[in-house]
Amino acid sequence: MTCLIATMRSGSTAYAEMIAKDDKKILQKMNADLLQDGEHYDRELFDFFYHDYSTHESRFHHYTHLEVKPLVKIIPGLCKSKYLNYFIKNEKCIFLDRRNKLEQFLSYGIAKYTGAWSTHYHKTIEAGELEFLYADFVYFKTTIDEFYKVANDVTYYEDIDFNNARIQKNSYNKKKLFSNYKEIESWVNDVYN
Repeated sequence: MTCLIATMRSGSTAYAEMIAKDDKKILQKMNADLLQDGEHYDRELFDFFYHDYSTHESRFHHYTHLEVKPLVKIIPGLCKSKYLNYFIKNEKCIFLDRRNKLEQFLSYGIAKYTGAWSTHYHKTIEAGELEFLYADFVYFKTTIDEFYKVANDVTYYEDIDFNNARIQKNSYNKKKLFSNYKEIESWVNDVYN
């Protein structure tokens, strides 16, 4: 099967669900967690957010011995390099990022500060309620840098037709949610323009 190697907040969950074959039973056997929507499985089986080293090792061993493998997602900078290197060497990889870095950083900020990592998570956020910390900007930028150390032939979120996808793109004005939007815009422009 394919491995989706992506930056965070690049539309990777929606894209993975769009291109994945019917592999829910395999993900269940690998003890994949359900996403916040309660319907789709988390394909980030090897990230450091939710699981310890022994869980990763057990899943990795299980994965490498499967005859039919599920689509998995890897976020460089959030998993051990041994897993990343295995997938790059042994699996067909698709690399996914976003061109619009400002939107990507705002999306990360919303997810980070509200816990709304899924498009199905609904929480009312007042205008100016969120503040993006510079340390979080640097951290997120570092994960994007890690992605570009291995990426080639990148597919961009903005070029994907999500009309028939099971999970849709978010479409709302993110900038009004941040009290320091102009500062975030400046940070992004300093690095990416």
